[in-house]
Amino acid sequence: MQNTASPRECVRGFTLIEMVAVMAITLVLIALAAPGFRDLMRSQTIKNTSFNLVSSLVRARSEAVTRNANVTVQPVSGSWLNGWVITLADGTQIGKSDPPSGITISGPASVTFNGNGAPTAVPAPFAVSAGDALADNQRCVRLNLSGRPQLKKGACS
Repeated sequence: MQNTASPRECVRGFTLIEMVAVMAITLVLIALAAPGFRDLMRSQTIKNTSFNLVSSLVRARSEAVTRNANVTVQPVSGSWLNGWVITLADGTQIGKSDPPSGITISGPASVTFNGNGAPTAVPAPFAVSAGDALADNQRCVRLNLSGRPQLKKGACS
């Protein structure tokens, strides 16, 4: 049996109305998901920044023990928001961290580890946050007496 339909009747596809309806539904779904995605991105940025800070402190402590010399972690231009550098006692820079974007970091003026890996003075904790009071958007990094950094979810107490 032959197909007797005209060529116009055999054309398959979407009408303009169907396309507009699908696009409208897609845009509504994207609009509903965007705030949650923004919060997820902010939370991940805070986690990454606090992990970078902890790894820099661990590296500085390790270098101090390896070299049996003082090693300092200090903010660039006096603010942790500009990133931080790891320097030897003679001023040689051995590590650097880029500035975090959209994150607030408060902490001591610097942290110096001696040849035993202990901090020369017990520093205040580092508070890493996004500027709001949500516990999910805050991390606390503090050094114990032996110099090991400890990361805690939530505000520093």
